Amino acid sequence: MSAVEQLILSLVLALACAALPWLTRQLRSRLLAFGLMAGLGLSVLGSVFALPLYPWSNLLVVLIAVTGGLLLGRSIPPRFRPMLILLVLLSVLDAAQIALTGGLVPLSSSSPASSSSAPSPGPLLYLNVLLLLPTGHYLLGIFDLLVLTTVAEHWRRRGGAYLLAALPGLVGFLLAYGALWLTNLGSWPLIPFFTAGWLCSETVARLSGAYLSATVRARR
Repeated sequence: MSAVEQLILSLVLALACAALPWLTRQLRSRLLAFGLMAGLGLSVLGSVFALPLYPWSNLLVVLIAVTGGLLLGRSIPPRFRPMLILLVLLSVLDAAQIALTGGLVPLSSSSPASSSSAPSPGPLLYLNVLLLLPTGHYLLGIFDLLVLTTVAEHWRRRGGAYLLAALPGLVGFLLAYGALWLTNLGSWPLIPFFTAGWLCSETVARLSGAYLSATVRARR
């Protein structure tokens, strides 16, 4: 799968994650917690017994990421500083995890996975969304989806519009793939780019608020 195709699919996922808080706002936190525990339990069983659950394993990954992200977004105070602290901490952990597992990899040295054979059962199967498509494979980590959902829920609770919820993912993926094209290196940690995207959404929100306040004063 080409980088352009992966970027398009990533942007679609970012838009979908941004819409989830509004689609699930009527769901109680208890129900979300039940879904999270069910997803975790099934994933542990599948990993321990090496069950060949692909492609259904993707549904478990999405269930855990979405319910966990919504619960985390609801638990954080809907203010700038708490979310900033969380994203900075997660960014550091994400970058450290990439550094400890081999760092950035030249794209020319990486061998793409086969798009025709199912992946081997194991823990990694339940930590990523893996799509085996005719043009190649697409991989996105569970924590990346969780962060996108958390940020979107954060904006919903702050009364932000859908565009603000979508900006962190859209900007983050554009920056990440831009870094990939400029350096020819893969395996970039995505959460630091999502953090940059969230700061962009925060800037847009503040500029929009200042513009609306100035407009109201001018009309008076």
